[in-house]
Parts: sequence; C-alpha cells; structure tokens
Amino acid sequence: MSIDNETESKYPKELKNVKLEYAYIGLLLENPKSISKYYLSFEDSQFSDPMAMNLYKSILFTEGGRYAPENIKRDFSYPKTSEEIYALKQKLKQEAIRTNYSIEAVYTKIKKLFLLKKYYIKAPTKQFQQEVLEIKSYKRYKQMTIEELESIISQIGIKRGISEGRLNSNATDFLLEGENSLTSGISLPFPILTEVFKGLRVGETMAFAMPSNSGKSRFTINLAAHIAFVEKKKVLIISNEMSEEKMKLCLITTILNNPEMQQEFGQKIRKSEGEILEFKFRPDDKKKVKTDKKGRFSLSGFEKTRFISITTPAGFETRQFYLPVKEDRKSYDFIVTESERTKGREHSFIHITDTEVTGGMGRWVTDLQQYIKNEQPAFLIHTGDICYEPGLTMHNQIVNAQTMGCPVYYCIGNHDLVKGNYGEELYESIYGPTWYSFDVGNVHYVVTPIDHGDNPTDYTQRDVYNWLKNDLALMKKDQALVLFNHDLFTPGDNFVFKADKKDILDFRTFNTKAQIYGHMHYNYVRNQKGIYTICTGTLDKGGIDHSPSSFRDIKIDANDHLTTQLRYTFIEPQIAIVSPMKNQAAPIHPETGNQLPVSVNTYNSQAKTSSVSYVLNNPEVIKAYLGE
Repeated sequence: MSIDNETESKYPKELKNVKLEYAYIGLLLENPKSISKYYLSFEDSQFSDPMAMNLYKSILFTEGGRYAPENIKRDFSYPKTSEEIYALKQKLKQEAIRTNYSIEAVYTKIKKLFLLKKYYIKAPTKQFQQEVLEIKSYKRYKQMTIEELESIISQIGIKRGISEGRLNSNATDFLLEGENSLTSGISLPFPILTEVFKGLRVGETMAFAMPSNSGKSRFTINLAAHIAFVEKKKVLIISNEMSEEKMKLCLITTILNNPEMQQEFGQKIRKSEGEILEFKFRPDDKKKVKTDKKGRFSLSGFEKTRFISITTPAGFETRQFYLPVKEDRKSYDFIVTESERTKGREHSFIHITDTEVTGGMGRWVTDLQQYIKNEQPAFLIHTGDICYEPGLTMHNQIVNAQTMGCPVYYCIGNHDLVKGNYGEELYESIYGPTWYSFDVGNVHYVVTPIDHGDNPTDYTQRDVYNWLKNDLALMKKDQALVLFNHDLFTPGDNFVFKADKKDILDFRTFNTKAQIYGHMHYNYVRNQKGIYTICTGTLDKGGIDHSPSSFRDIKIDANDHLTTQLRYTFIEPQIAIVSPMKNQAAPIHPETGNQLPVSVNTYNSQAKTSSVSYVLNNPEVIKAYLGE
C-alpha cells in the first residue's frame, strides 16, 4: 500500500488514516449490500491511499454494483484490475471477518474524517485550514455525529465561503499560485450568458427581467432543458403563472424543436404545440410503444423483471447497458457515446469460453489484452462457464471493458448457476441480465441463457421465448442475426426454438448467420445450409480434442458474411526460415527480376504478422549465385 507524492502533499498527516480506509473497504467487500447505505459520493471520497480509492471504485462497479445508487457511480472512472488487486481484496475481506468491526461505526469515522479533508482542501485561507485541523482535537470529536460536524464546519465559514482579506494587497497572487476556486459555471444555450457572465455558478444568483408575452416561459424552459439534458444537473422550477401541463407541453416542444437538443440526441424533426395537442405526433410504429391520448407510455414488464436493458445501437457504446430495477427508481437513464469500431459493416470480434478460473487467471489474459490492442476488434464475448463462486467474483475484475480496451459481454454457463435463492442470482449481481442484445454494423447480436445447469434457474424457456420474440421483432429489414449461448441453442439443421408445440421461432426467417457457443471444450465449425455452428475450445488449457489453447477471431465482411480463425495462446514471437535451408542453394529466377524467394514461418499470440524483415549477412554467397 503506497501513497503517491500528490496525495502526500494534499492532506496533512493529522487527516490521514490509511488503516481506517482499508477497514472500510474490507467491510464493504465482506458485505457488498452495505454499500446501498454506507456509500461515499465522488466529492466525499477523500482517500489518502490511491489503492484504497481504486478498491472503492471496484466495489461500486463490481461487488456492490447491484446495490450502489446509480447517481453515485456517474462521476467515478472505472477501476484498475489485476491479480494483485484481487489478492488484496481477499486479504482485506478476511481481515474484516477476523476483526468483526461495525460497518456503521467505521463508516461514521471515515465519513467525518473525509469531511474534514474535503473542507480542508476547500478552505480559502491557511487560517481556515488550521481551524479545520483543530476540530479533530476537540474533546467531543469522537462523539460527534456527521450532522454535528457539518454544522461546526459551517460555523467556521468554509461551507459558506466566508474569507478575510484586503483587495489591494497581493491582488494577483492567487492567480499566479493557482490556489483559487474561481471557475466558469454551467454553460447556457445563450452565448452572452456563458461568455460574459461565465455561466450559472454555485452560490450566485442570476436574474432576468422581461416584458409580458416576450417569451419568458420558453426562455425558462430552454434554460431548464439545457441544464437537465445537456449539463446533466437537477433543475427546480417555481412558477406562479403556468400550470404543470402547460410547462410540460412547453418542455416537449423545446426538446423537439431546439437545434441544440436535436444535435444532442440525433433527431431532425419539428412539431408545433398544435400538432402535439391534436395528437398528430406519435412514437415510431416499429418501437411497438402504445400511448394514451396524452402521449404517455410505460413498460409493463413481468413479475420476474430484475433489469432494464437497452440494445446498444450500431455506432455507439455504453458504459453499462443495463440497470437493476428498484422500487424507488423513477427513471432509467442510459448514456451512449459514438463509436467508430461498432459502426462499420466490416468488423471483427473475439470469442472466448470456458475459462473456468477457479484457480486464478493466467498468462492468456496478457495475450488476449495485447491481441485486442493490436487488432482492434469491435467487442469480446465470453460464452460462459466462468466458473462457480470464485470464478464469478474474480473474472469480471480481470476481463472487462477497461482492462481489455473494448466492450466485453458475457453469457451464463451451466457451472455459473450456483447456490442461492435461484441459480443465476450471483451471476446477475455481477454481470447483469442473462439475456440481452446489441447491434454492431448490420448485425444484431443476441445473448441467451443456457437451459440447464448445476442449480435450478428462475427463468424458463417460456421466459426466454417471450423476450426473444419481442427482441427479434424490432430487427431492421435485411439485418443479419448472430446468436450466442453457452451450449447449442438449437441443435439440428432446422434452427428452430420452441417454447412449446405452438410457439416456435424459426431463425432461418431472421437472416441468421451463426450460432456461437462453448461448453464442449473443443473447436468446431460447420456450415449448416448457410448458417454456421461454431464452438471454441478453451484458451488456457486446450480442448478435449487435443487442440491447442486458443481463442477465436471472427470477421464480418461488408456483405455480412462470416469467416473465423483460431489464435493460439502462450506463443512468444518467433520466426523460422523454411526456404532456403542452411547450406541449400536457392535458384534466382530472371523472370521475377532476379529475386531470391525466401519462405518463413512466423507466429505471435499477441498480434498477426504484418511484415517480415531480413538481413543478408553473406553478400559473397549472393554474388556467387548471381554468377559473378
């Protein structure tokens, strides 16, 4: 556990307690659900030790990802992962079990300490910083509640920003030293407000006076929409004139017709308030969303709904394509960003499966990382058997979008159905839904769950059928389909999926290109009347068919045709000259410009060979062959 120089200079030693930070981390690892109550916001996460901060982020996104409030996650970057970090987590977890500390007591201590750190940094003068430090030496400091501590800090003036100074003394020093909190505020959709008044800033009031019927309501709604939807900030509107219905109507037309909003959300439409009131504007039919007379709609779901997920469209990526369903959640918001690698019809992806990492990860992780870095596939898919509780909790920390440098998707395998309230419970808490879809280029990729395993599932084939039927109904015309499952999803040449004798899905009617799976621990490719069935062996221990350890690189061309190639792991860069061999005379052909043909074998697990260079270190031999 090391503290970098920046952290050393940021906090005084009186405000450092790395042991407390790691006790807090250990307790969260021992009971990830506790983060739903005992969490720290980004602003309050004043860890002295960078590793502790990284571990806290890891809990937010992995172990406690299902329980941590979504609004808390948004300001954090993704954590770093490694085998060493995983080992440290296990150590801290065991330490938490051994010491049996109270999570509430430790949280109160660390929250109070981090509040002092936060306001120490915010303090406008060294005098105020010293007063913050002195709070920790108060006789009642240990007995103080978090609310009492905040009240004392307010009395000092840090929270209110009260400061003392002479304006004509050292007037520009604060600029030269860079120790100031003067920044531009939230940008607004009117240049003069941002460029002249520096936007909307915390602690400041901005007022506007406008004549009647000159657009006050539209102006107000325009500001609110920009701040909420572009700047992602909460807005409170207090009105003594307009009703809620009128303001909602004004908001709808502002979002639809505002050029900035159209650019932000990629739409090009214009509808008047009259058209909306007459209900002439409706959602696209293909979205299958039914609305009432006021244009409102909702998702009905079903009794087993545990996630809301999106089909990430081609040309975009998202940090998280699903959100857990919670009773107190009022909306489900997904952030998507443009992506060139998922846009083109020509793309590739990597298929791995059956890593079964109960004993830890191996060198194959590095080979996989470097190959992805060099070849830039659109995504990586793991088709299950991550394996039992140890593998499930470890794997996503090592193989994820941040460590691999591309989107990473998972399927559930038979050995991923472990003990719990239902077989997929632990998998869902770490990896999310067991069925979902996403688009890349002109291909619709669908992930489905295995229908059997070590423990009973909560989902049924009927559940899968119902979701899959709705999902495939939204495919675009002429779009191709690729199916992922841990096992063969549809055995035989018919490619038919049945919920029962009556409800059947014929995948040949959906322009299906392939079904890709694992489970069997061997390498297999078969073209079944235009649809490929592809199985990949393991990349860490080879296949039961004695094939070498490998992963699969699958390419989709501009016509949605599929080709596949195995990439062997554990092979260092190597090259061997096949021809000419040692002491062998190689003829030079005049018809090829007197060139000397050289044949080589070369391979590297981490990249494809793009070129080979050679040096002729015996020119006399070459001259002899040329007849000189």
